[in-house]
Amino acid sequence: PSSLGGTDDSQGAEGGRAVSTAISVPLFLRNEMIGVLNADKRRSGGRFDAHELKLLYIFASQVAVSVENVRLHENLKEKLLNAVSTLAMALEAKDAYTRGHSQRVSHYSVQIARELGLQEREIEAIRLAGLLHDIGKIGIRDEILHKTGKLTKEEWKQIRKHPEVSVSILSRIPDLKGILKIIRHHHEHYNGKGYPSGLAGEQIPLGARILSVTDMLDALISDRPYREKITFMEALEEIRKVSGAQLDPRIVEALDGIVESLSLDPSDILVPAEVA
Repeated sequence: PSSLGGTDDSQGAEGGRAVSTAISVPLFLRNEMIGVLNADKRRSGGRFDAHELKLLYIFASQVAVSVENVRLHENLKEKLLNAVSTLAMALEAKDAYTRGHSQRVSHYSVQIARELGLQEREIEAIRLAGLLHDIGKIGIRDEILHKTGKLTKEEWKQIRKHPEVSVSILSRIPDLKGILKIIRHHHEHYNGKGYPSGLAGEQIPLGARILSVTDMLDALISDRPYREKITFMEALEEIRKVSGAQLDPRIVEALDGIVESLSLDPSDILVPAEVA
């Protein structure tokens, strides 16, 4: 750096004496100033000497490199997440029956999370989990995913693998670590009869219990190879029937609370046009 800002200057640093009570050291990275490091001794009444000034420049260079590393990390994180999200959308794009499913599940789940009063950090994790929860189906053959008849034991075994495959894919992105348990356990049942781990009740992560409800909701109101869709209110009734067994009653109650607060057709409000 070729410039230094300060106040109350005495002699220059090269003279070995105190140079200032307050100093601003520019943060340079590849000849570009990306910020300023401010140091102040006015409160203590002291002044910076030449040695302290040298240390400040060294520290400023380290700060600049750290800032760049954060930038690179955030950029890489965004690119990886975009790549995985694109993969998830590509999976749905080849299947007319599930097109838009993950976006709708994510949207429903966020609304329920807000109804439950969760913190924004938790809501963001649930939003991402909703978008990526079925990415493991990329490894399941189309003839199984699109089968109109009853699945064989072996075919059902393949279907049940998709949460673990999803986790295997997403675990390569460190910043997604917080959503892996949600995705792994979104097919657990409240009574312990789900998969892959047979967890029950509060053992199941809250985000996974939310996705269990919203995944079922969207499946019921969407056409599938093995059955036609039903109305939103019919789906809500089916969900109520398995509350306390397959689904967490607290989450079902939250969904009911959202629906009861709506004065129009809930299917029009719960699903905005961009995710319909």
